[in-house]
Amino acid sequence: MKRLQDQGKACFYWDYDTSYIRDGNTNSAGLFMNRNLKVFRNDMPADWQYNTLLSTPGTEVTRRIIGTASDIVQVKLIPELLGSLPTVPPEEAHHTAVILVDENLIVPLLTSLPGDIGDINITMGYPLKMTGVYSLVKHIFNLQRNASAERNEILFSRREVIDILRHPLIADVSGDEEKSISAEIISGNLFRIPTGFLCKTRLMEAVFRKSSTPSEFSDYLTNILEIVSLGGSGDDQEDPDSLMQRKLRNEFIHSALKTISRLEPVAESQAVTFRIDTYIRILDKILRNQSVPFTGEPLSGIQIMGFLETRALDFRNIIMLSVNEGALPSVSTGSSFIPYSIREAFGLPVINHQESLYAYHFFRLLHRAENVTFVYNSDSSGMRTGEMSRFLTQMKYARLISPETVTLKFDLRTSSPENPEIEKTDMHRERLLRLYSGDQARSMLSPTAINTWLNCRMRFYYRYISGLKEPDQISQEIDHAVFGQVLHRIMKEIYSGTPGKEITPDYIDTLSGDTEFLAGLIDQTVDSIYGQDLRRPESGNDIIIKDILLAYLRRILAADRYISPFAMVGTEKEYRFLLPLVSEGTELRIRRGGSIDRIDRAGGRLRIVDYKTGEVASRIASLDDLFADDRKKEFDGWLQTLLYCEAFLSNNPAEAVRPSVYRVKELIDAKPDDALKIKEDKNSEWILEDYRTVRETFMAGITGVVASIFSSGEPIRMTKTLSKCNYCPYRGLCRR
Repeated sequence: MKRLQDQGKACFYWDYDTSYIRDGNTNSAGLFMNRNLKVFRNDMPADWQYNTLLSTPGTEVTRRIIGTASDIVQVKLIPELLGSLPTVPPEEAHHTAVILVDENLIVPLLTSLPGDIGDINITMGYPLKMTGVYSLVKHIFNLQRNASAERNEILFSRREVIDILRHPLIADVSGDEEKSISAEIISGNLFRIPTGFLCKTRLMEAVFRKSSTPSEFSDYLTNILEIVSLGGSGDDQEDPDSLMQRKLRNEFIHSALKTISRLEPVAESQAVTFRIDTYIRILDKILRNQSVPFTGEPLSGIQIMGFLETRALDFRNIIMLSVNEGALPSVSTGSSFIPYSIREAFGLPVINHQESLYAYHFFRLLHRAENVTFVYNSDSSGMRTGEMSRFLTQMKYARLISPETVTLKFDLRTSSPENPEIEKTDMHRERLLRLYSGDQARSMLSPTAINTWLNCRMRFYYRYISGLKEPDQISQEIDHAVFGQVLHRIMKEIYSGTPGKEITPDYIDTLSGDTEFLAGLIDQTVDSIYGQDLRRPESGNDIIIKDILLAYLRRILAADRYISPFAMVGTEKEYRFLLPLVSEGTELRIRRGGSIDRIDRAGGRLRIVDYKTGEVASRIASLDDLFADDRKKEFDGWLQTLLYCEAFLSNNPAEAVRPSVYRVKELIDAKPDDALKIKEDKNSEWILEDYRTVRETFMAGITGVVASIFSSGEPIRMTKTLSKCNYCPYRGLCRR
């Protein structure tokens, strides 16, 4: 370059400020400039001004530093910061720039711009990794990585299958049959899903197949993206917003397809061979670093750009985001086997040179800027330091222009809870009557519903009045709900072949001692719940749960042996009855009942038995405890069992019935403690042997509770016991 200058073929124009060129100045922005001025001289016009707004005080110059609590707060400040700038005519809006040191903020920035901002020009690209196209491609990568082959059949993981089926881009090109597959997977508790189950349509055949080579995978991914690009109506009646969204989607797809096509020669090359996982890693890395360029007019509207794109440009108004240490300057040591000291000695690039380059670009940007606002993230959590850039620190201690420093503080408060009480209206009452009243009632008021009303009326409102059911979820491991379900099914299976027959101690000893039979019954029951075609991998937690189930089964059998011989009357039988009551001057007949776990006859007395794996009270002070509003959950089991006694007695009025609850976790001794104890005072406790002795009192209490459910005057309240909300699916609605 010096030779070209000497030959008169090159001129050099250096733009700088005297503040970092003076002798003895330690500002790194002048490191290379001092050298260049000595070697190449300066061909700037003689009247060029080197005392710029960076170092010249003046009333028209504004410098502000704002500290915020997060990155999102920075972009949310943009409308206010733009509004505080002097009024700029639309034809001069290009003199204003919003500069993103962290270019990952482009997406939240675009969503935070005010609607009346006018034209904008985005000089940076839109990151492909932040688009729905990339998220779909990422799900496909995971689908292929986690696919396995078993018995000549390809199996896909449930998580990846659900993610793809529910992805908006796939949903746009899916029909009713494809959309029903997701529901079938959840209802069938499927975890490893074979291709035969999935490939029912052309779209599913294209998506759910395994690629064995990089070349096959390239064609496979290209085919899926081409199918997705056809989604949307594409007709003349399409509204402008949908049309724009479709065009953007196809632009992102086109960008991804270009990358795939560029890699195809490598994938098909015979000279280079690599596994499909390696190809996916390479493709993923390229796509993550790819940006889709925007089309705009450089001299129209506010400029939105990255930091390095501002080189050699001047703006009157500047808003710079993410001016944090570590982000500005953004320096890295680079990959080199040459030690730092040798690189420094021989004039090779070192980390200090990178910092000098960033320093020059930063301070040169301020030469002619009148209004400048720097925003940085002061949050120091995680790997963040929460420090402003060293360049801002230098400005704070500059002799001429010291910026104003502001730290935004927020009065953070928890969201106010919802009104803990709402009024029950006639509409609510009518809904309940349609569900539960009369011979044509659509549902049966179950013991669970009554217990829900007594535990938390608001939960009853969400579940039974509003009809907000918990979403179907499946767990790969045996959770608490499945645990109880398995135990009930096994006990039904054990005694299903013995109705009316006498169960002897020898029979129970044979069952309890046959570990292989009980373990096989557990496996069989679990498979029946999760599906035989599931091929669900057994986890360590499953093994532990199965051991606990085996121990619980033996506890129940030991308790049964103590009362044997007995005869099994029935298991899992449903009994119903109509509960008459008067509500608001109207005679109602409420459908009641439920499925009784077990009915047996021991010692000449009929028992209504319910298995409980949770907490159940061992005794109560009186039956009133069962009907108290907002009571403890431990009384649920006894109210449910007494309701079962009433349902059975309504169909068999001559029988003497004994309520019995097997509290499985507490069946440690062979003698079962399954009876309801009523302790009215310290010196008086009695065992309920015949439900008929308390039937009148119990039915009066249950009638009062049911009447309150159907009464318009009864308010719907949240529970006052916050611990009940810990696992409630509606706690978000109550803001608890």
